[in-house]
Amino acid sequence: MATHLWDRTDGRIASSTLPPAGRHPTHIQHWSLSGNGRVWALSERAWRDLEYDLQKYPFDQIVRTHLGVERLEDLHRHHVVPRLTTENEQSTELHRLMYTIGQDFYDVYTRFVAEWVQPLFGAEVVFQERPNFRFQTPGNVAVARWHRDSDAGHHRRETNIWVPLTAVNECNCVWLESRSGSEEFQPAVVSVGSALIFNACELKHGNVRNTSGQTRVSFEFRVILAAEYQDSEKVSVNLGRRFALGEYFRRLP
Repeated sequence: MATHLWDRTDGRIASSTLPPAGRHPTHIQHWSLSGNGRVWALSERAWRDLEYDLQKYPFDQIVRTHLGVERLEDLHRHHVVPRLTTENEQSTELHRLMYTIGQDFYDVYTRFVAEWVQPLFGAEVVFQERPNFRFQTPGNVAVARWHRDSDAGHHRRETNIWVPLTAVNECNCVWLESRSGSEEFQPAVVSVGSALIFNACELKHGNVRNTSGQTRVSFEFRVILAAEYQDSEKVSVNLGRRFALGEYFRRLP
């Protein structure tokens, strides 16, 4: 568990002050980290990255084995990915292969949410049942358009967690607004073994064309405090599932 949350907007370490006794945030205000390592609120103005134990949660190893490659950064040497658009960014042959990954991945994913994610919030969370997998091959993008998740009907109190499975750089990482509405973007260069945590409903985000010569592989998912969760009739653009328990979202066992 990391010992602090790092404010990548202004370079300061986030506050280590607990909210007053009995107080629970009723809206997204800011980040802080309690003495026991719990996130209790999320800013629309910044993002954070936190390390996790790769030995305990070996996502990259499971994905390498599933795809049959030694280095995920070289995936483009084994699979041809067409120019990604809003129509095909989750439906190429490589994406279809990726989504056949076995239960061993989802077992680790569920443990990751239970043991690493939920304790950050200090309360029960509801989470995306199946994460979105992304590939950004050289000369390509991973997501076709710049957007906020609220554009697609996501709940504004959701938190996004983005997990790179390869080394990333400014050419193949996620780019985020420095603050909501600023239209000023920063690259979120996060190491393997770290997760990027941000407010995707408020911060516009996207990517630039990958000129690095290496493929980026990642997955991302959304969580929301169970106390703030509500079923919705809206449907996920990528997965075609209703934003509801038993479809797009689930509770921990």
